[in-house]
Amino acid sequence: MNRHIVCIAKTCQEFANCKTTFEPEYGSISGMVDPPEIVKNRLKALRKELGFKTQVDFAQRLGIDKSTYNLYENGKRPLTFETACLIRRQFGISVDWLFFGDLHQSAIQTMARIGRGDDVEIETKPRGRKHASHR
Repeated sequence: MNRHIVCIAKTCQEFANCKTTFEPEYGSISGMVDPPEIVKNRLKALRKELGFKTQVDFAQRLGIDKSTYNLYENGKRPLTFETACLIRRQFGISVDWLFFGDLHQSAIQTMARIGRGDDVEIETKPRGRKHASHR
């Protein structure tokens, strides 16, 4: 049985809704990333740039099945977040670049100040005016 999780999200405009489909069998979220036809070009270019002549060699390095990687690189299956994270861990390639082609680094100074974020304390108190409670 092929199950999908559909989420209807409200936008800032009351009349506009956005429908997103989660495909749990692939671990991907359609409609939020570039289409597989575009992502496949990035994967192929990346594999070649990293010096892997075959998809088999690249898949083995990532620890995934060669047929699974073949489907990604041929655009027949959406790249999963899990596989993108494997590529990130192995080669330091940005997940944003894999999914969106994003080369924009405007937040790098903020991220550098925060670091890994392991020791960041989050303020839980609400900001703004204090309102008197109505009884």
